[in-house]
Amino acid sequence: MARSRGRGTAKGESGAVAIVVAVMLVVLLGLGAIVIDAGILYSHRRQMQTAADAAALAGVLELPGDPVGARATADQYALLNSPDADQRLFTVDSTYVANDTLVAELTDTSRRLFFARFIGWDEAPVSARAVAVAGSPITYGSGVMPFGIIASGTVEPPYGYDPGETIELVCDTGAQSQGNWHYVDLADYTAGANNTKTVIGNGGTSEPLSIGDIIETQTGLVTNPNFNALDGWFTCAPHGLAGTIYNADRGIWLPEHLDGTFCPRLITCPVIVVVDGDPYDWDSVTGAKAVEVVGFLNIFVENDPDPSNDNALYGTFVQVDPADASGHGSYTDYAGIITWLHE
Repeated sequence: MARSRGRGTAKGESGAVAIVVAVMLVVLLGLGAIVIDAGILYSHRRQMQTAADAAALAGVLELPGDPVGARATADQYALLNSPDADQRLFTVDSTYVANDTLVAELTDTSRRLFFARFIGWDEAPVSARAVAVAGSPITYGSGVMPFGIIASGTVEPPYGYDPGETIELVCDTGAQSQGNWHYVDLADYTAGANNTKTVIGNGGTSEPLSIGDIIETQTGLVTNPNFNALDGWFTCAPHGLAGTIYNADRGIWLPEHLDGTFCPRLITCPVIVVVDGDPYDWDSVTGAKAVEVVGFLNIFVENDPDPSNDNALYGTFVQVDPADASGHGSYTDYAGIITWLHE
């Protein structure tokens, strides 16, 4: 009788073990589904997020001028980089000004799963969202030339000037009796003609310059050495804007010749107002005087200056794709265009 009871107990224990093993297999399958399929979903979402970012950044290049083109371009990029996204939604919105923002939303509504199928979960939706904004920079990290453009009656862009207008960058020495020829001091060392000359010869300042910064005007008879420096910076022969690349879709000029080489004739200049005195009057500036940076204009200088003759220097301001620009500001015509991911 004792042995009979022993055999019954062994059979009972064997059955209990089988039940535990079965339950554990289900648990392990569930854990496998969570770990492996969750990893697959995470990897797929990262790929879709990259595609959404690329689509938003590509499409926003058309804004704010062409919302229809922005959505079409974004859709092309999304289809190329994430063909599994069967739902693609692109919305033009506003952050600073009308139509300056593109929202890209991608969804793969039925991503196939693997281990989760054993517990009745065959597929899951995966989505990604990106927001890109087109604006203008408030800071230039380098490359700003020391030609101060006085705002013409307003600090609102385009600062009283008309698109494509020719602007006097350096006045004729015979027309200026205050000892100032429209230069500003963008060097961080002692004042003097060589500072401005060095900045020009290097293609602009190496120090960041931002809207709101207070700088000083640069005095002294510096036209001749500065013109020599500008001649040295202009490594290409005089030519018109037609000799540079124009992106008609975005309405901007690129600092490149038609053969793809760098064009140094597209420069960036600070727009300024006088701090103490008439804010819009260069003639009121005597000596080194404080001025405030209120913006930037991109200038195309067609002709070479004449170092042998103290003539004025002129340029035409145009819209460009700025280099080394940062700081997210409201989109401004003729102040440079930058784009960034807002979220």
